[in-house]
Amino acid sequence: MKAPTAASLAAIAAAIALFAPSCSRDKSDKPDIGVVLRSSDDPLSSAARKAMSAATTGKADISFAYSGLRAADQASSIESFLDKGRRALVIDPVDSISARSAIAGAKAKGVPLVFMGSMPAENLMLSWDKVFYVGSKNRDAGTIMAEILAEHRERTPASDRNGDGELQYIFIAGDPGLQDTAELSIGLSEALEISGLKPSLVMEAETSGGAADARRKVELAIERFGNRIEAIACADWAIAQGAIEACEKAGRQKGAAAIPIVSVHRSASSPELKAALDSGKIVGAAALDAEAIGKAALSLALMLAEGKDPAKSGHRMSDAKYLWIPYTKVSKTRNGAAP
Repeated sequence: MKAPTAASLAAIAAAIALFAPSCSRDKSDKPDIGVVLRSSDDPLSSAARKAMSAATTGKADISFAYSGLRAADQASSIESFLDKGRRALVIDPVDSISARSAIAGAKAKGVPLVFMGSMPAENLMLSWDKVFYVGSKNRDAGTIMAEILAEHRERTPASDRNGDGELQYIFIAGDPGLQDTAELSIGLSEALEISGLKPSLVMEAETSGGAADARRKVELAIERFGNRIEAIACADWAIAQGAIEACEKAGRQKGAAAIPIVSVHRSASSPELKAALDSGKIVGAAALDAEAIGKAALSLALMLAEGKDPAKSGHRMSDAKYLWIPYTKVSKTRNGAAP
């Protein structure tokens, strides 16, 4: 076997020199990001995925998984991404238990974690310095819902059934581990006061977040309070669907007996939101800018995967953990209707 010549050694060295930077560049410039979304039918999941896919071209190897709204499936997807060495994760948690489990798994592997859409409870957010959140402030959603109700009262004075100038309403909340219900309720009440309406909270009920449970709670409220209910505020769209069904069953969806319903929605561009608004099933919603949330969550994950400090990379972080994307007001008095 011939010994390598000086020329061949030089050629090998040159090839290694060219190949090594290329590998390094690919590894640093295109980190592996795992994204676990709620379901393919979820408005935020659908819109955010499209925005992420468009924004990530040439910047990262991004893999998506859907949990089908099942905590066990979400946990399995997260575990799989961690085992495959993803350098950062983006997760829209199914529930508070899923959020806690995700943080524990990511922390054990040292993988930065970005939640989006549904925000885990504050104690979970503070449990590790590599946990972040991209989404909207619940208090602002309450403010928007109050504005919509005030506009509805101005358009339909007869909706003040007893003529007392007050707004008797019920508030239906969801999973307390994922929603700061107190902030949402406070934002709603304060904004109603500012608008000139005198808010009177007739009932507040906590639900599992599902339509069936919300329907039962609203049915009971209608049976108990009847015409005293002048509005229903819902913490998310599944709850709003339950409220709509309960009002339809009670004959309180159309005509003079209709109860105005406002809600929070996971995507301002959702066709189902537009349809519900156009049909009069709701009077408006505080909706997430799903596309903007998806892009921001991905951008944040990329920075974290590359070891960068988000606060020093152009993002306006709040308390070094939160990146806020304003809610969108969707109502018939806002440029005609939903987008």
